Formats: sequence, structure tokens, C-alpha cells
Amino acid sequence: MTRRIVLVGCPLEHSMSPVIHNTALRALGLHKEYRYEPLALRGEELAGLVRDMSEGRIHGANITMPYKTEILRHVHPADEHTALVRSVNTLYCNAAGVVGTSTDGTGFKRSLTENDINPRGMNVLILGAGGAARAVIAVLLSMGVEQIAIHNRTMQHALELREMAHAISDIPVEASTSHEAGLHLSSFEMIVNCTPLGMSSDLKNMTPIHISRDDAHLVVVDLVYNPIRTVLLREAITAGCKVVDGTGVLVHQAAESLRIWLRREDIPVESMRAALLRELDASGAFTES
Repeated sequence: MTRRIVLVGCPLEHSMSPVIHNTALRALGLHKEYRYEPLALRGEELAGLVRDMSEGRIHGANITMPYKTEILRHVHPADEHTALVRSVNTLYCNAAGVVGTSTDGTGFKRSLTENDINPRGMNVLILGAGGAARAVIAVLLSMGVEQIAIHNRTMQHALELREMAHAISDIPVEASTSHEAGLHLSSFEMIVNCTPLGMSSDLKNMTPIHISRDDAHLVVVDLVYNPIRTVLLREAITAGCKVVDGTGVLVHQAAESLRIWLRREDIPVESMRAALLRELDASGAFTES
């Protein structure tokens, strides 16, 4: 019987996760044993997903927006760090039942490393305050940044993230809202977009912040991967910034999830990356503007 691994979130139409996971399963010769597929669920159906996993109908799951925090109402956090960060993108089963962990932080860290970026000592601006932002902040704190500022549409969520960060580290963390004026990019060395603004959909032509030629000193990271060149990254490239798109984060977090579900280390990361880039090229993600 084929074991199902599912992707749960909303929206899912533009997700490339099925492409890269099924590429890996084929490369490993496991495509008849496992199948990765999207599963559209409403928030009230998450409990049913967990029940299906506990009863063996689903082998594993990726959780994407907007359920990365909500899912923790239904599963055990894998460890104290997961419980503290309160962001989950991977579900699996062990002796405790259905367990949730996050591979987003691992994906983000490996993407920085392969682009020769070391954030130690940097002042970093985080755009957004969802589950991905939680994982990113936790990683940046562990890598020794100097200071973090969280800029979000609603102050409440930004303050919740600041509280989480203070529980992890004594590194200074500030919070502000999109409605506040006076955000000076000259005081930062890195910007990380953790919002969906710029994603292929009705958000495609939007950006959480504007980059000008005065900001050429910045490293700009966008977790959005479709299109590869979002409005934010196009502005950053024009300004002369070093940029990192979301493809590396996606591939590395997916590979880490596969390591958990398959219990093996030989995940074909480069095959996954190549399949992702081919699919994005075919969909016009390199040329969208």
C-alpha cells in the first residue's frame, strides 16, 4: 500500500512542494511506496488530519500557512524548542503519538550558508510575524545577530514574537507596525521577508517594503520562491543589494522533512533543486514582472 504524505495549507495552487518531494522519492526509488500530495483542509479539519495520521492513513504531513501555529493545538511539540517557538511545518508519528516540528529554520540557515552569508553581528529587519518568521528569528538569534526588529501589519503579533525571542535570548528585539512611519533601512544590514507579499497570486505585484539605491549595503532575503524575482528582490537588485530568493529555503526545509519521514540521510537535494527550477522556469517564474 502506498503511504501518503500530504501538504496542508491555504492557498496551495502555487506550491512547488509536491514537485520537489516526488522528485526525491523517484530518485530514491521510493515513488511506489510513498506519494506526496496537496490536501486542502479548513482549520476545523486539522484534528481529522491528526486522527488520520495516528490511525495510519497518512504517514506524514507538511503544514504551511496559515496553520503553522494553529496545528500545535492538536499535536505534541517535538521538543522544548518547538514548544517555545510555536511554529510547526512537519508532522510525524513516534511513540508519543503525532508530533510536530519545524524544518523552516534549518532551511533558512542552510540557504544563508550556501550563499556565503553570516548574519553574526548584523542588525536584521524581519517583515511579518507568522510561523515562518518565528523559525527565522530563532535561527538568527542562535547565529549571533546584533539586534532584530520585527515589522508587521498588526502590533499584537509582533509583540508576541518579541516575547518569544526574549525567552530564547537576551539579544535586543524591537517591534513596530506597518502603519508607523520612520522605518530607516540605513540602520539594518539584512532584511528578511516572511510575508506572502509578492507571491504568484493577487499578491504578485505587492511588496512589504520598498528598496532604493540608498540601500545598496543590505542583504535582502525573500522567503517567497514563486516568482523567484519578487517586486522586493527586483528593487533590491536594482539598488545593488546582495539578494537571496526563497528557492534554497524551500529545498532545504523539504529535504529535512524527508529525512524525518524516511529516516535516512541520503536525500537528493540537488535533484530537488533542479526539478524546482525547471518547474518555475516552465511556469514563467523567472520572467514575471
